[in-house]
Amino acid sequence: MQPKYSRLRALVKSQRLKIIKRSFKIRSMINILAIGATIAGVVAILAYVPQVAHLIKVKDSKGISFVAWLTWFLCNFILLIYAVSIKNIPYVIVYFLSCLANLTIIFLTAKYKNKKA
Repeated sequence: MQPKYSRLRALVKSQRLKIIKRSFKIRSMINILAIGATIAGVVAILAYVPQVAHLIKVKDSKGISFVAWLTWFLCNFILLIYAVSIKNIPYVIVYFLSCLANLTIIFLTAKYKNKKA
C-alpha cells in the first residue's frame, strides 16, 4: 500500500506545481496588460494635444465635427462614471482627462465656428 500513496502524493504535488505555475503566468499577464493599459491611457491623452494646438493656432474650426467630439465626450463621460463606480483610479484619471480634453475641443470648436483668423 505504501507505493500507491507515494504515487498519489507525487501526483498531488505535481498538480500543485502546475496550479502555481499557471497562477504565476496569469499574474504576469495581468501585470503586462496593466502596463500596456497605462501606456495606452497616456497615449490617448497625448493624442488630444495636436487637435487643441491646431485649434488655438489657426482659430478656425472648419473641418472639425462638433457632433463627433460631443459623442466622444459622452462616451468618455459614461466610461468615467463606470470607472468611478468600480473604483479604478487609473481609468478614472484617464477618462477624466479625456473628458477635459473633449470639452476643450468642443469649446474651441464652438468658439471658432465660422470665424476667420
